[in-house]
Amino acid sequence: MIGAPPFTISILPPPGGFGDRFAFSIDTPKPNSQHESLAITFRGFLLRADRSLPMPTHLLFMVNGRQFWACDINKPRPDVANAMVNKTCFDRTNEREWQCGFDSVLPSFLSEHPSRVIDVCVAFRQVATAPVTPPIHLCSVRFEGSGRFAKSDGIGIAVVNSIGRSGSSLLSRILGHHPLMFVPTLQGQYGEVFILGFFARALAVLSSEGALSYVNKPMLEPDIVMTMSGYFGMDEQTDGLENELRRGLEHIRFRHGCQMHNEAVEAITRYVAQRKPTARYWLEKNWNSFSLNLMRAMNQNLKEVILIRNPCDFWRSQQLYHSKIRADPKDREQHARSTFAKYRTLACAADDRRDIACIIRYEDLTSLPEDSLRRICDSLAIDATPEFLASSCQMIRDGGDLKERMQTDHSAGEWAEDFHKYLATLSSADRAQLNAFCESVGYPLS
Repeated sequence: MIGAPPFTISILPPPGGFGDRFAFSIDTPKPNSQHESLAITFRGFLLRADRSLPMPTHLLFMVNGRQFWACDINKPRPDVANAMVNKTCFDRTNEREWQCGFDSVLPSFLSEHPSRVIDVCVAFRQVATAPVTPPIHLCSVRFEGSGRFAKSDGIGIAVVNSIGRSGSSLLSRILGHHPLMFVPTLQGQYGEVFILGFFARALAVLSSEGALSYVNKPMLEPDIVMTMSGYFGMDEQTDGLENELRRGLEHIRFRHGCQMHNEAVEAITRYVAQRKPTARYWLEKNWNSFSLNLMRAMNQNLKEVILIRNPCDFWRSQQLYHSKIRADPKDREQHARSTFAKYRTLACAADDRRDIACIIRYEDLTSLPEDSLRRICDSLAIDATPEFLASSCQMIRDGGDLKERMQTDHSAGEWAEDFHKYLATLSSADRAQLNAFCESVGYPLS
């Protein structure tokens, strides 16, 4: 069970401490403060006191030993500069030294661990001529509370999670022909309706002081990248009235946000009952991990199909697709350079939601469709009837316009070579992470 607000925040120092190496302060959240929100602002500053350390560049946020996201340490903090004016250990002439602020967000339910702990580490600028400085553990943030989401018991939710150009429209179209699945269409395309994804994102923004506003944008990067927030923050007086107001506003946002989501599920349940009375699942695409974690927390029956494709073929398909639509070269480059981030997001999703997720390879879906569709049906606890399997296999063989869009008449060699040039631009750690995931699903990159 993923915990729900309200909760109390505890700020825990690292077991061994970090001595006098940093001047480090968290402006918000306050230790032992109470919150009723899906995500809270995490803001403060970090100065190095140990001049032998390289400049700190990022905070890394770890859940159960795995990095989920990071934020830059680059916000100007003139208040810190003024306070440190008489401290000889800091370089007052170095403007970069005072761009030491950070501003991110802490989701309250990313970890399923009972204590719900997020570890915060600092990463440093790496210099080619100097030894690598490993990240240093600064603190841990614990969410303590016994709250539970009131899970919706409406229609089951099935989500297809992929990174594009991987057959998600084909799979959605196939599943739409199962008597127990309902897949909405838009302009004849299957799976292009994002109703619950929209409400999950809206709930995330409403219940996080706007800190999760980034999740309403196209996801070309890891999807926990936060913008500055703090719309409800204010200086507190000794009588505590500001804190009381904040808690009241959090309660309003969270209560109405949850009600909005649940009413959306109820409306979809009623609609599907009229449109396709046999259906037990509503299907839509979603590639946003925060939204999917939130939907898992709030829905009694959520299942996920993670659809992947050989990254070399994905790379080629992306390049050719952008050539076909005459995309701006900058947009094409941005999509290409985000390949690693997209596969890392899939790897995290497969690990984080392995209790509800079924991983399917595009190559298997098109070459061994019966086996792939049986696995999907098993994960959804629905029958893979002979009629469904026969019609689905025929649909894959025919392919139609979907097949034409996935295939090209270009030579693979040039694009494959280009992909390996891209791999060479990744750090050794990123290459190792990508290779480990790809090998685990049968896509060795070497």
